[in-house]
Amino acid sequence: MTSRRDLPLSDGVVRLRRPTEADVPDLIEIFSDPEIQRWTRTESPFTEKRARELLGYLIRDWDEETGAAFAIEDASTGELLGTIGMHFLPGGIGEIGYSVRAEARGHGIATRSLRLLVEWGFGSGARARLQLITEPGNVPSQRLAERVGFRREGLLRSYAVLKGERRDFLMYGLLPA
Repeated sequence: MTSRRDLPLSDGVVRLRRPTEADVPDLIEIFSDPEIQRWTRTESPFTEKRARELLGYLIRDWDEETGAAFAIEDASTGELLGTIGMHFLPGGIGEIGYSVRAEARGHGIATRSLRLLVEWGFGSGARARLQLITEPGNVPSQRLAERVGFRREGLLRSYAVLKGERRDFLMYGLLPA
């Protein structure tokens, strides 16, 4: 596992830290965004109960060493801007997901956060491959992946059920430099 001693992660503009109970109100706001709900498994309405369940899941990932979930915050103000995380899959694979607050999009927040997570994920040699999946229509997510160096590897036909409907996904992968 990648070292927890490296936390929080920061590039001076964004900071990635473990999520806490204090994040619940911001999680409600972030995951209530229709654009996030469009591309994720997030239900509408996204209630406080659901935010607490999500927080519990994110904390369990750390505790059980099945993943690493981070709150993305503004390094100077501490404002919560989104979430990013990696699920640890067998064979040294890390699968990445992210969500960024609407008003923080288009300012490089996701790019900076993904770069930090990639560096951390490959840092100790614990991950041999990083990957992420996105729906074919989620062009901003595809551009983000490509900006950070992920390569589109192919279309996964009828890959997963999302909102009761079987959907195709694109697979992006990144290997250590």
